[in-house]
Amino acid sequence: STATPQNRLNWIEIWANDTSYNNATSNPGLHFNVSDGLCTTLTVDMNLSADLSSQQTCVNVKAHNIKIDCRGNRITYGTAGVEGYGVNVTGYDNVTVKNCTIVEGNSTGNRKFGVYFSGSLGGSIDNNSIQTNGTNSYAVFINGTNYTNIVNNTISNGDGSTTDSGYGIYLRNSSFNNITSNNVTTSGDDANYGIYLFDSDNNTLVENKINSTVVGANTYPVFFSSAKFNTLRNSRIWTAGDTNDRNYIIYLLSSDNNTIIDNNLTDIASNNAGSEFQFDANSDDNNVSFNTITSNNDGMALDGERNFVTYNNISVSETTIAVESSDGEVSYNNLKNTQSNRDTFTINTNNPPHIYRNNITKVGSSSDSYVMELISADNNLIEENRIHSNASASTALWIGSGSENNMFLNN
Repeated sequence: STATPQNRLNWIEIWANDTSYNNATSNPGLHFNVSDGLCTTLTVDMNLSADLSSQQTCVNVKAHNIKIDCRGNRITYGTAGVEGYGVNVTGYDNVTVKNCTIVEGNSTGNRKFGVYFSGSLGGSIDNNSIQTNGTNSYAVFINGTNYTNIVNNTISNGDGSTTDSGYGIYLRNSSFNNITSNNVTTSGDDANYGIYLFDSDNNTLVENKINSTVVGANTYPVFFSSAKFNTLRNSRIWTAGDTNDRNYIIYLLSSDNNTIIDNNLTDIASNNAGSEFQFDANSDDNNVSFNTITSNNDGMALDGERNFVTYNNISVSETTIAVESSDGEVSYNNLKNTQSNRDTFTINTNNPPHIYRNNITKVGSSSDSYVMELISADNNLIEENRIHSNASASTALWIGSGSENNMFLNN
């Protein structure tokens, strides 16, 4: 069927105060609630031939196997600044949303959703342009939904200045989803996320472009929380901004057994207080390999246990890797620091990863800094690394007080 404004139903709801029984209301009135006549509940396929608009939710899907093809037309939702959905799919399987332009119509209020899948199986969100600009707004929200394809979408989240807690693609309790070839842009003041996985496992994120322009703190292009066995691969992740607070390109929070491989991570912010890649202490057994990290700030803060960091190229103005974890391996990485007063590679842990065959270099002028520094670090095995400085007044290796039982072999 073809959906046009002409074949939509208008409805009127009437409320009247009854004063015959002396109710307390002193000003009885007659109230009319008239729909905008454009949006709908779907139980059949929809091929859109005109733009739709709603003060709250525009399209509610109420059947399995529905296909929504907007054919480039626009769905505007939430124009009243209250909770609403562009397309709401709750409890129905194999729904397709494609070729739509979906726009949040009012930046005031919060909890608005461009495309929302909950309790669904299968389905596709394909070739859409989705724009959100309010607080706690989600372009794509996948909740308790498995085996969904989210591909070839262009997502813009945030208004560039005041948006808080905006999300590009958000997965919650969802597994085996495919997130591929999306272009996600986030901008705002605080707590903005490009792709966020919460308690979601076995998802694949491939060939996405994620761009975060930061004007405040706590911005994360990629954030995993309690997320396991996910793969992030062949993606370009870029961030910039002006802030002294915490901003990270990739953050792993209590997330295990993830594979992050062949990505290009770039940060051109000049005064970021966070590392580009952050493992928290409860993120274990992750594999981070063949990534390129370029930054004016720190490269990686490595915590947790049994994490493997191998074959990465990290060139940063500050510390390339700060090791604070146990077990695992840091090997075959090219690590370069280009700033005058920062250490290239630091170790502050007992029983750390095997540090093996890394090329660790400091270039440029230097003042009271080290290529490798051990800070209260015990029982390290540091083997066959190339530790080199082209900087004047710098030290290749510094072993701090309290660092004991360390073994250096063939460096």
